[in-house]
Amino acid sequence: NMTTPILLSDILTNCVDHQGLVGILALHGLFILVTEHGLEYPHFYRKLYQMLTVSTFLTKYRAKFYRLVDVFLSSPLIPAYVVAALIKRFAR
Repeated sequence: NMTTPILLSDILTNCVDHQGLVGILALHGLFILVTEHGLEYPHFYRKLYQMLTVSTFLTKYRAKFYRLVDVFLSSPLIPAYVVAALIKRFAR
């Protein structure tokens, strides 16, 4: 247990820019910091949108990615237009 988990935000923010599993897990870490520790990260859903590429859907860890996307989209904090944009991207 960390006494100040917000200290991880800089590392996770840098790791989100990586493709594949590293980026997916970093985004999950940021989601936990946002929802449980009050971190303000306004670009969260923009980064998630950018991760929705063909290569992400072909990775070995796509099942984990789908589960995490389900968790991210089930948050009551997300506006409806963001959900609609992500669903549209999934459909492509």
